[in-house]
Parts: sequence; C-alpha cells; structure tokens
Amino acid sequence: METSERSFRSRRDRDGARVAPRRAVPRRVVRNWEQLVGAAVSSALGNEDPDYSGSEEGEDESRMTSRSSRRYERSESYIVPQSLAAQTDIAAVMEVAEKIQDEDDDVGRILFEYAYNLTQQMDPLNQGRGVLQFKSALKAVLARNRIKHQIDRSQDVRLLTEYHRMYKEREDIESLDAEEKAAQEGFGLEENPESQARRAKKRREFYKISKILNNAADFLVAVEPQVSSIVDPAKEALDADAKKMEEFKPYNILPLESIGVTNPFQSFPEVVAATRALYTSQWSHFPRFEPDHSKTVGRDVLDIFDFLHFAFCFQKDNVSNQREHLILLLANAESRVGTLSKGTTLAYNAKLDENAVKQVFDRILANYVRWCNFLNEKPQTLLAMNSEKRLFLAALYLLIWGEAANVRFLPECLCYIFHHMAKECFELLDRNNVERATKTIKVDEDNIDYLFLDQIITPIYNIVAAEAKNSEHGKAPHASWRNYDDFNEYFWQSSCFDLHWPWRLESGFFTKPRKKGDGKPSSREDTMPLLEANNSRRERRVGKINFVEHRSSLHLYHSFHRLWVFLVCMLQVLAVWAFCSENGRLNLRLRTVKFMLSVGPTFAIMKLLKSILDFAFMWGAIRNTRKPIVLRMFVRLVWLLGLSGGIVYLYVKTLQEEARDTPSTPWFRLYCIVLGSYAGAQVFFTFVLRLPFLRKQVDRCSNVRLCQFLTWMKEERYYVGRGMYERTKDYVKYSFFWGVVLACKFAFTMHFQLMPMVEPTRLIIGFENITYRWHSFVSQGNKNIFTLVSLWAPVVMIYVLDLQVWYTVASALVGGLGGARDKLGEIRSLEMLRKRFLDCPEAFAKQMETNRSSLTPAREDLAADEKKAIQNKDDARRFLPIWNAVINCLREEDLLDNRECDMLEMPPNSNTYPNGKQDTAICWPLFLLANKVHIAVDLAAENKHDDQQDIWEKVTVDEYMKFAIQESFQTIEQLLLSMFANNINAQRWIIDIFGDVRGRVADMAFVGLYKLHKLREVVDIIRDLTYYLGQEENPAVRKKAITELNRVSKVVMNDLLGRESSDRLRNWVLYQKFIQEEQLFSDLLWPNEGWQKRATRLHNILKVHKFKDEADGKQKTYNTESIPKNLEARRRLEFFTNSLFMHMPKARPVSEMFSFCVFTPYYSEDVMYDLKKKGAKKDKLKKDDIKELDRENEDGITILFYLRKIYPDEFKNFLERLKVTEKEFERQVWNPTYMKEETKLELRLWASYRGQTLARTVRGMMYYKKALELQSAQDKGCSSDLESGGSSSSFRRGSLQRSPKAQAELKFVYLVSCQIYGDQKKTGKPQAADILYLMQQNESLRVAYVDEVTIESGAKETTYYSKLVKVDKMDKGKDQIIYSVKLPGPFKLGEGKPENQNHAIIFSRGDAVQTIDMNQIICPICLVIQ
Repeated sequence: METSERSFRSRRDRDGARVAPRRAVPRRVVRNWEQLVGAAVSSALGNEDPDYSGSEEGEDESRMTSRSSRRYERSESYIVPQSLAAQTDIAAVMEVAEKIQDEDDDVGRILFEYAYNLTQQMDPLNQGRGVLQFKSALKAVLARNRIKHQIDRSQDVRLLTEYHRMYKEREDIESLDAEEKAAQEGFGLEENPESQARRAKKRREFYKISKILNNAADFLVAVEPQVSSIVDPAKEALDADAKKMEEFKPYNILPLESIGVTNPFQSFPEVVAATRALYTSQWSHFPRFEPDHSKTVGRDVLDIFDFLHFAFCFQKDNVSNQREHLILLLANAESRVGTLSKGTTLAYNAKLDENAVKQVFDRILANYVRWCNFLNEKPQTLLAMNSEKRLFLAALYLLIWGEAANVRFLPECLCYIFHHMAKECFELLDRNNVERATKTIKVDEDNIDYLFLDQIITPIYNIVAAEAKNSEHGKAPHASWRNYDDFNEYFWQSSCFDLHWPWRLESGFFTKPRKKGDGKPSSREDTMPLLEANNSRRERRVGKINFVEHRSSLHLYHSFHRLWVFLVCMLQVLAVWAFCSENGRLNLRLRTVKFMLSVGPTFAIMKLLKSILDFAFMWGAIRNTRKPIVLRMFVRLVWLLGLSGGIVYLYVKTLQEEARDTPSTPWFRLYCIVLGSYAGAQVFFTFVLRLPFLRKQVDRCSNVRLCQFLTWMKEERYYVGRGMYERTKDYVKYSFFWGVVLACKFAFTMHFQLMPMVEPTRLIIGFENITYRWHSFVSQGNKNIFTLVSLWAPVVMIYVLDLQVWYTVASALVGGLGGARDKLGEIRSLEMLRKRFLDCPEAFAKQMETNRSSLTPAREDLAADEKKAIQNKDDARRFLPIWNAVINCLREEDLLDNRECDMLEMPPNSNTYPNGKQDTAICWPLFLLANKVHIAVDLAAENKHDDQQDIWEKVTVDEYMKFAIQESFQTIEQLLLSMFANNINAQRWIIDIFGDVRGRVADMAFVGLYKLHKLREVVDIIRDLTYYLGQEENPAVRKKAITELNRVSKVVMNDLLGRESSDRLRNWVLYQKFIQEEQLFSDLLWPNEGWQKRATRLHNILKVHKFKDEADGKQKTYNTESIPKNLEARRRLEFFTNSLFMHMPKARPVSEMFSFCVFTPYYSEDVMYDLKKKGAKKDKLKKDDIKELDRENEDGITILFYLRKIYPDEFKNFLERLKVTEKEFERQVWNPTYMKEETKLELRLWASYRGQTLARTVRGMMYYKKALELQSAQDKGCSSDLESGGSSSSFRRGSLQRSPKAQAELKFVYLVSCQIYGDQKKTGKPQAADILYLMQQNESLRVAYVDEVTIESGAKETTYYSKLVKVDKMDKGKDQIIYSVKLPGPFKLGEGKPENQNHAIIFSRGDAVQTIDMNQIICPICLVIQ
C-alpha cells in the first residue's frame, strides 16, 4: 500500500503545475495498471520483454526504473506518438539522442531531458494517443541516468558545445564545406553523383545534429536557472552551424533555397537565366527594401516575389511554390524558343530571351486579357512594356491563383482581383521604398502572414460555402442556390465592378441565401450580407445569372432543336416531292415547288417553339440576367411570332391562289420574296459565324457596335466558348463528310422508304365505307387515318434513327482509309513483327531525325554501300537501349520469363570487335537467329549435289538465316585470331582456312571443294568450344577448350577439306604436323570479358535450343517463332513496333519539349494489397480497409488464388524472377520460421500490379520518366556511347553537359492528390505506409493532401492546410513537407473529386497537366515521346 500511495502521490511537474492528490487505490488495480503501462511501453519501444509482468508487492521505484531502462536499451528505434511527431521535431531529437548516447552519456541524457520537456509542453495532460507510454519510458531512462551519474546542470551547455566541436573535427566538416563551395563555383574536380550525395549527406547530418544541440542549449538557458547564459565563442559557433541547416531546407524540384544540397540544374543555362531574371537587381529602378529585409526572409538575393510577398502579405510557402513554378515555366519556354539549351552558353553567362518571357506572360494572362476585352476594360498588361514588368504581372497572377483555394473555380473572379491588384502594383513600383498595398489589404502587423487570404479570398469563399450548404448536396431546387458557374458568370458583366475594391461586402453579391422551407429565413443573419452598410438600403441578393435547370422532357427538343428542325423539314420536303410524282417518276414542276415550299411555315413555327422554351427555361434567372440577353430573347420571340404568322398567312393565300388556278400569282411571288429573304439571311449568318476564317474576323471586331448588333441578332454574346476555332480546311472536310452522309441518307429515304409508300397511302385514303373490327373514333370518316399512322410510324422511326447507321458506316470507311494512310495497323502479329524487325532501327532513327545526322561523321572516302552499312549499324545502336528498355520492363512486370527475355534482348552492336577490328555486321536478337545455323547446315547437307548459287538462294529466303551465318563466321574468325595473337603458326592456319573459305565462296566453288555433310560436326565442336570460352579461365576449362580446338582442326583438315585440298594451303604439311602433335594451339590467350560475351552469344546462336515438356518430361526443340507466349506481352510489342512506322511528327529533343505533370486524384482506394496479420481476427472488411490477399470471401476464394488462376504464366515468371521454387516461396510467405519480408513485399506488389490499385497506376505513369531519360540520353549521346543510352556516371559541375535524369526532372513530375493522407498517417492506416513506400521507390512522385489542424482554445477551431510532401532519401526515406498553404476553410464544398484535384493543382508543374484516374496505366511502349 505504501508503494501504491507513493506512485500516486501528489507531486510537482517540471513546469510547476500541481496535480491534485488522489485517493488511495486498491493494490490489485495498481498492479494491473503497472502491467498495462509496462506492456504498452514495451510495445512502443518495438521490443517486448517476456519476463516482465509489472511490479510486485514491495517492488520499489528503482527496480521499476531498472526494468524500463533495460527494455529501452534493447530497442533499436524509438516510436514517437504521431500527435507529437506531427507538431514538433521530437522524433529527430530522439533519433540523435539514441545515436549520441553510446558516445557520450551526458549529451544523450541532456537530449532525452530536452525531448521530455518538449513532450510536456505539447501535451501536459497526456491526451494524445501513446503519449503516456512515451513519457513513462523517457522517465525511466532519465531515472537510470540520475542513478548512474551525478548531474551538474551548470555544465550542460558546455557539454553540448564540446561535443559539437569534437564531432566537427572528427568528420572534417570544414574540408567538406570547402569542397562543396568549390564544386558549386565550378572549380571542383570531376566526381560522380554518388560521391556528391555522400558529401551532402555527411554535411546535412552534422548540421542537423548541430541544430538539435543548439535548440537544446537555448532551451536550457531559457528554463534552467543553474545554467549560465553567458555567450562564449563555442556557443556562437554552435549557433552558426545550426543556422546552416537552412541550407538543407526541403525542396520540390529546384533547390532554390537549399544551397547545401547537390543542384543538378546548375549546369542548365535556361534554369540559371530564369532564376536571375526574377532578381530585383535586373531592374533599372526598383523600390528599396529595408536593410535587414534579406535576413528577415532568409534569402541573400531578393526578387520580385519577395516584393509581392511583402506588399500583399501572401503566404510564405505560396510564394516559394509559385517562385519555383514560374522559374520552371520560363526555363522550359527558353529551351523551346531560345538558344541556351543548345549547349552554346555557359550557365553564368546565361540571359533569358525576351520571346520566352513574352510566351509565358501571354499564356498566364491570356484569359485576363480576353476578359478585359469582353468587358471593354483596359487591361493592365498594356502597361507592361518590358520583360521585367511582364514577369512582375505573371508572378502576381500566379500568387493570386496559388492562394485562391476554391475561388480557382471562378477564373473570371481571379481576373477581377488581379485587375485591381495590378493597378496598385504599378503605383507601388513608382515609389522609392517597398511599402504595403494599403488599398488592397488592411495591414495588421500582428497577423501579417494570412492577410491576403483573410481579406480577399475568404469573403468569396464564405459566400460560396453558404450557397453550397444551402444546396443540400444538390437536392435543393436549382433556382434556390448558386453554384460555381453562377458566381463566375456574375463577372461576365460590367456590373461586377459595382463590387469595388477592396470588396464591398454589403453588396447583394455577398448576401447569403434563404434557407429551404417556407421561404422565410430562419434568422436575420442567414440573409444578411457579409457586411451591412450603415444607413443604406440593403441590396437585393444576386441569384442565377444565365441558366436555371428545369427538368422537363421538352429539353429533348430544346437541346437538339437544330437536328429536329432539319429532320422534320427534310422529311416534309421529300414526302411532298414523292406525293407529287406521277407514275412513280419525280418532277420539279411549279406546282410541286409550291407544295414543297410548305416547309417555310414548318420551319418558322418550330423556331418559334424553341424561342418560347428559351423563356420558359430561363424562368428564375431572368431577374439577374443581363438586360441585353433578356431584350434579345424578347425581341426574338416577337420577331418569330410575327414572322411565323406572316409566313403562314402568305402560304395560305398561296394555296388559295393555286386552288383558283389563276395565271397571276402575286401572293406566291410575295411569299417567295419573304421566304427567300429570311432563308438568305439565315444562310448568310450561318456562313459568317460558322466558317472559321470569317468567324475569326468577326471576333476581332467584337467590340465594334455594328458587329455586336449583327452577332446579337443571331446569337447571344457569352464569354465562354469564344476563340475556339478549328482550321478552315478541317471544317470544310468535316462539312463535306456530313454532306456525303446526309446525301446517302436522304437518297435512301426517298427511293426505299417514301416512294414505295406513295401508292399504298393513296389507295388507303381512297377506301370508303370500310367496317373495322375494332371500334374506331379516328379512322371512321377521316380517310382511314389510324391505318395510315400505323403504316407510316415504322417509316418515320427508321427515318429518324438511320442517321446513326449511315454515320457509323461512313466513319468506319473514312477511319479505315485514314488508318491505312497513317499505317496504324502495319504490324498486327508476331510474324509481321519478325519480318519488319529489320526496319525497326532505321524507322526509330528517322523518328529521332533531329540528332541522327550528327552521330555519323561524313566520310567521303567510303563507298555508298559502306556508308549505308555504317549508318545502319549506328541506327541499330541507337535502337538498342530503347528496345532493351521495353523488354526489361516486360520482364519486371513478369510478362516474360528469363529465357524469353534473353532471347528478345538486343545484344551490343559495337563498331569494332574487342581486338579493334571493324565490325559492320548488325547483331540481331536471338529470337530471330536461334536454330537458324542448324537449319542452314541441314539444308546444305540435303542439297549438297546442287549448285552453290541454288543452295545460297534457298538459305537466304530467310534473311535471319543469312545474318546468323555471317555473324557466326565473322565472330569465330576474330575470336580465334584474338586468342592466338602471340602464336604465329596458329594465326597463319586461321588466316589460311578462313581466307580459303572466302575465296571458294567468291569463286562459286565452295560446294564442290568442301564436304558439306561434315559441316554439322564442325558446328557442334565450335558450339562446345564457345561454351568453354564464355566462362572464366581455370585449368580445367582451359584444357577442355584446347581439346575442342584440336578436334575442330582435325575435322577441318581431314574431313571438311580432305587431302585433295592440300595444294590450296601453302603450309599443309606443317599444319598437319602441328595438328597431329597437338601443338598448334598450345600458346592460347584466354578471352577477355568482351570476347567472353561474344563467345556466349555465338554459343547461343549455334546450339539447338530445347526445353523440357512438363506433360511428358521429354526434351523438345524450343519454338522461337512463338516468343513471347504471353498475349499481353505480344500486344505491347506489336503496338510499340507498329508505332515506329506510323506517320507522326518527328520527335524533338527533350529539352525542347513541353513540360507536363501527370495528376491522379486518390481518396481511400487500395494502394497495395496486403496479407493478413498474424493473429488478426476474421472480421468483415470495412469500406476503407485494405484488401487482404489471403482473406477468403463468402465462396472460400482468396484474391491470391484468383490471380494465380487467371495469370498462371505470370506467377511462374514471378517465381523465376525471385529465384525460388513454389515450395520455397510458400515457406517464405506463410511459414513463420522461414518467413522473409522481402518475399512478402514482392508478392504484395505482384498482386497489386494486377488489381485496381494506386501502385499499378504509379508504376505505369513513371514509365514517362524512364522514357524521357532514355530520349534525353539519345539526344546528348554521341556515336561512342549509344549502346548505353548516352548515360554517364559522372559529369563536371558547371560544364555544359546535361544529366538525362535532371533533364527528365525538369520536364516531368507525377502528382498524386491523396486527400486524406494526413488522417491516414495520424490513425496509422496501412495506406499511409504504402503511399510512403511508393514515394521511396519513385523520386518524381509527389503527394498532396489536406491536413486538418484542430486547436482547442475555448471553442474547437479547425484550420485546413494544403500540403505537398516528398521523400527525403538522405533522412532514411521519411516524407518531408515541402509546402504548406493555408486554406480559407474546408476544401470540399461540392463534388469531392474535382475539389480534391483543385487543392493540389497549385503544386503541379509544366505547360500541361494530364489527369489520370485510378487504374489507368501507361504501358512501357510509349518510349518515343512526341
């Protein structure tokens, strides 16, 4: 009881807060509590103590401390509660403390105390999950240190500074700093990226430790009275090194503020020039900053973003984010329009081209300029007369856009904000000193970080959020609330300027909507503006502007009225024409024409109906619609009402005139004049407003009153959809296509639908006194109308629907012809792929034509055939890394097995043999050459009595057979010559034999002088010989190789040549003597690594490839004609090779490409499939739970079982890739004794890549980067390094050489918007760990998410941040926050998916964004990026 009372005794914490004394608790409760805490602490430390069962009776506190200390000593890593790790750097402190503890107990003790104090400050009441266990473990460690050592608090700071000095000397940090400085200035020696990374990692680790030591020292000085606060040089040095940790600040792509890390872009002149272009020093006159402003913002050189940050109080991370964004846009524009990326200018001399600035400026502010022109406002861009001011305005717009949150859905509202802020910007630039923008914001120095967000963006956001709340998730009537489009359309009219600047919050635009119910607000605040004007009449709430949704079946007519009018009018004309025919023959007499012109009233009435529906469907928005729109609708309605009435009246008079059969036709003429005038006006306006060339001219004069009036008569002037033109040529072709389709349709309708119905209709109408079996009120006495309707209904229905049939047929024909013209189906099978593979290298090189000619130097001394051979060889060497990359990707996806991969891979195609001899023969993949030599030998043996020319023609029917023979002959000759470079006799024999073969072939005498039936034996011996020569040298292998050489010499001399050939070899007798004595090949040089690879390839060409049939266990010949066997692998290879022959634009260098970002929204879908945890309950999966591969469904089937059944070959290839048998695999996955986490991870990945997972999508998208790296290597590669893709392991920093990896980073980034990633991390969801793993495996992957931070100060207040994270490989692969931009409130107001993308779009990069949904992939066939 005494122990328990002491455990719960009232005590004072380090922060001085007194805990109220608690009453005595039963001993059993105390013991259970201690057991629970002990188990929790042990679990948190990552290592359980099976012997510990809590405190027993009489166990004192020192014993408890000893047990806890031992548990901590066994732990390898300290698990910090997520609630603490998310807000402080306690995890980093604990990591450093663990590392230092073994070296210096005192420093470790100080850091543990510092960590405990941080924990106590953050969560004094232990409310966070796991905080109590964490504190208990820390107390145990601290108690142990107090027992072991006598603590002198006054020396703590000195201990920290001493350790810092010792660590700095031991790691030689000063030398590393000097090396880094020299490398950054371009004076360092050449070094590979690995050494640069090692140096950066060492420096970063040192400065990280220095920062933690300095923070601990500052904390001690602040809170410990025993510690001296006197500042000495050692503390100053520690403080200086701690500040250098800012040099390793997390960054996205460009390390603009992280000067301590390796900058791969410092050799890119366009990046350097774009960065310098933003500096304020580039301006001839710029307002002066305060002298200490540079230190305040932590930047040595200030730029225009610093000015805008200070003037308008944008968020700091928003400024950093958009600074990098604009620099990348400028750099990529410069690489396309300038000369810096061509490698002709050093980085330090780089200057940005004005055309690049103008291009970026025009693209960013294009919508703003169109908006100003639409509203007849003078755009502020007209004042930007030079590049500096253009960059200034572009930066301002990006900052507004980056902080706009949901207001980004209102692009014209952003134009309104920019218009007023740009106006004030020019005023601020004319001043001598940098000042705040007081016209835009009300300066509050206490809350300066979020003034723009709070005063400009939040009011718009609040009213949008109020309307979204009133919508009841879209269930409320559409007319009762405003959506994003309604808010945006308000800024399409000049009245938007009534909002003034800054916002006039008492305006009706900011009035909240009425709540749904009886039409009365539930409270006065619900309909009040955000700010009510003093002593002024409250403005009416602004509602719908241009459109209100009314659900009606009449939309079927209203939305497609042009189609209905056209079909009905054409049916009427054709039917009248058909019924005016005589004896089945059509005519165009005057009477027929008069009846055909009855289409006029039909057309006018149908247009009138559409105009009436316009008014009906706009009801609810007319009050707020612009007056010109309402006026036009009214005038149009009156006009069509009068026109239709007039046309109907004139046509009735015309019919009466026709009935009287008078020779004069004044009414008909008047009718023709009116109808012709109306039709002519319609045709004229259609021609002017539809033909792209003329429409452009009209839009250029859109602000001219006459043009406005003319276009207003035909159509309303809306802001959206303007300026969207296709080429006139395309429009004409499209019109011609539809003209042909409609001509075929109407011809078919006339001759096969209407004409056959004329006579039956006339007969039925003529029948009288018919008695119907059914009672009819319609047909009786009405010309049998019901019968006619029944007869004509199918005809009319087919007439309406067959347009789709005609369109389908015509589009199929046109598409087929277009595909044949563009060679879309050039390769459709494996057989065609094999036949066309010879042309693939050349076709690929032509697609990369921009760099092809520079790789092969002009040689005037060579013949045309030799030039062609060299060019073909270079083309093959360029194609090699691309083709092999595709094959390797297929192998990584387990679509191929190892044997197929070896067969499909293209071997090296060096210009020379390893001995320096020129090699112009192309080495083709084995799947084209395997078994060909044996087939050729058998063919020669079977036709040994035929003429040599006939045999050669039979052999060369298969081109690959010819290539196999040629490569084998040339390779074995050069291989043998290189092996006997020091053996004169052997060299002579080799030269004589191969020379004689060439001579006999040239003389067409080879078949007559050589015994072809012996070729099989020679080939077999050479096959065995090359097998040994492809291995590493050892006495046994060397002996076997010499034996095979002696065998082949005997067979060649005695059997293949024969005694009768002795007169052809000058040293026949001498050779025979050496061969008999087996001395000819005694002096042998073993092949080097290059020749060993050649020997292995020759062995694979000469041998007969076999496999063991699993059905009967017999060895069978491997059919290389069917490689690859997997259907998906075949499809991809066929598609890839087919793309090489398609008509498409030539691929430009990567440096001249548009940069782009791939964007994938993600919520809570599966990232990777998992395996059931040991001892997990078989509960039913919840919606957000991760799918488990080994969990059975209601039918007893697991996901893994299903995948293995539908992908049996791929699972077999997967096991082969892991180099395990199925039994070993099962044991490594399911047996706890032999379980391997690597095998389990590979299984999870294999299954995830075959399901609807984020991992599958990420892998597919990252093929983009691989493709860019390969193409970039091709662009910069020369003829000497084509086979490796032009990659280089080292480059001199500051030189003109561009790293392919860095070039790809500049052009591509993959952004995944994981909306709830922050919540998943806090709650420990496995999806968060899987997303982190994907980031660790893919450097270009970025993750954006919304973080909710709840502050409990009285009432709960939740703040939302949009954050971007990436993995820091120098910090053990942890994710690090790069940018954190505060949002005005919850980002989800409407639909979740677009708003999930919207919050993350500010982190995208490049000129284009490709949105890819989950489960969409890019196959590794897209390696030629256009």
